[in-house]
Amino acid sequence: MWTLVDTGYVIVAAAMLALSYKNWRGALWIVCLAASYFISGFAWRETGNAALFTLICDTAVFLAVYAIGRHLWEFWLLVVQFAMMLASVAYTAFQPDLEVYQIALEALNAAGLFLIGGTGAWIIAGHTDARAFHHVRHLVGFGFALNRQGHER
Repeated sequence: MWTLVDTGYVIVAAAMLALSYKNWRGALWIVCLAASYFISGFAWRETGNAALFTLICDTAVFLAVYAIGRHLWEFWLLVVQFAMMLASVAYTAFQPDLEVYQIALEALNAAGLFLIGGTGAWIIAGHTDARAFHHVRHLVGFGFALNRQGHER
């Protein structure tokens, strides 16, 4: 069953994809996020409770971003994905209100899409290396792919 939320997700994802036409990495992550969203949504509709399956989908995207992410904005996408994983773990462990869990996931999905779309707009404006976020790089002190591979200036 297709919902109004699904329609909104498609509209936002398409708009962010349009903003990412110069950012192929952003387009890749939008496709990954959308696949995770619709696969886990299908599992929810078929089983009625698929928080563990949602956790697996979000973990797959998290690991993909961790493995090949190079830019600082991808680090923040990793943080969003980690928060989605935590929401699924919390729901599985504590069984809070389903609506709260769904709203949290939708808000985090939107945050990830807007992060990618905003980065695409930044690149369209001619800022290709996210220098505006340079002051945050010293906070990234653990072995994230950004630190491992370096960042072009």
